[in-house]
Amino acid sequence: MTYALIRLKNDGQLTRYMALTGIKGQAGLAEAMGVDRSTVHRTLSGEADLDAVFVTALLATFPELSFGDLFELVPVQQQHAGAKEDLPDDVLLPVEQVKLLCVEEVATRLYRTSDRAACERVRSLIRTGQLKARRVGKRWYVHVDQLDAFERDVDDPEVMRHPAGRAA
Repeated sequence: MTYALIRLKNDGQLTRYMALTGIKGQAGLAEAMGVDRSTVHRTLSGEADLDAVFVTALLATFPELSFGDLFELVPVQQQHAGAKEDLPDDVLLPVEQVKLLCVEEVATRLYRTSDRAACERVRSLIRTGQLKARRVGKRWYVHVDQLDAFERDVDDPEVMRHPAGRAA
């Protein structure tokens, strides 16, 4: 089985969003995330591995960003990494399990746009229970399998259109 290691992207996105939101330095980021300053320093400097708490807190701090904006998944082959017990459990996920989409990604898939109205329609589907989702921090995530099931059950919008407006 192939596993993936979660790694913070090093493309400057985090620094840009910190500046846009007025967060100054690692101390400000730690305060916004609700974690200790040393945790942020050790994680950003690479002294400590990412853990689920850090990933969740960072995503909650920047709700407008998706998982893919801040993190990347690095495939790790089992035979190269040694026994599974040697790898950190917090950041180790089977690649097949990493199938979460944020609201914007769901809106793009369902409505071909991720504008505000489309995202609000997705949130409405989540609130009414028509689309199952999980909340992480302040953001909603939908598993790809749930979205596939939802798409199979949705009526074709062409059927509901006035006959004069239907495609020939």
